[in-house]
Amino acid sequence: MVQKNNTKQHPKEIYQSDNGCECVSVKTMGNTYVNISVSKHFSFLDIVYFLSLLISNYFLCINSLHVVFSYHFYTVFLYLVTLLFCLYKNYTILFSPRKESVILLDNIGLQITTQNFLCRESSEYLSYCDIEDFVIVEMFHRQFSVVTYLSCLLTNKQQHKILFGNFNLKLSQLEVMYQSVKHVLRSKHSVNILDS
Repeated sequence: MVQKNNTKQHPKEIYQSDNGCECVSVKTMGNTYVNISVSKHFSFLDIVYFLSLLISNYFLCINSLHVVFSYHFYTVFLYLVTLLFCLYKNYTILFSPRKESVILLDNIGLQITTQNFLCRESSEYLSYCDIEDFVIVEMFHRQFSVVTYLSCLLTNKQQHKILFGNFNLKLSQLEVMYQSVKHVLRSKHSVNILDS
């Protein structure tokens, strides 16, 4: 009787970083598979902020009839602005991405999955032939700060897809991600050079 040696390959974690606010994990399997995931942790301040917004919404809704029938334009205006602000902030907390996962498979493509606080997932797939390259991009943010992103350059659309755009990642973390995805794309570029 011949016994087969089980040689299943499992993804190897090459990088993990947890700074208390965000957790970054990079797993690879040879030069054919990369799984990068980033998730935000809920801090105590996030929970206090969210609960204070919920309490303020509750009191604003209770006092709504009194304010509307008071016929003071200034009071009604301030009430509506405060209510809309609280509702907007609640919406951004509940529906902003808390976790993003990127899987790159050699000769198959790129799968991007985002998950929000309510555990609703949205996925996007990019074909391997549509991916030209990956680059690290520096951009100016609304608060006049420089933010760095990992971006996927696309061939057909002459555009790019920003990865992990809702997270504040450090340059050192992005460099590890960049090197791991370039390792998978290296085989594609070497084939292109041989064809030309």
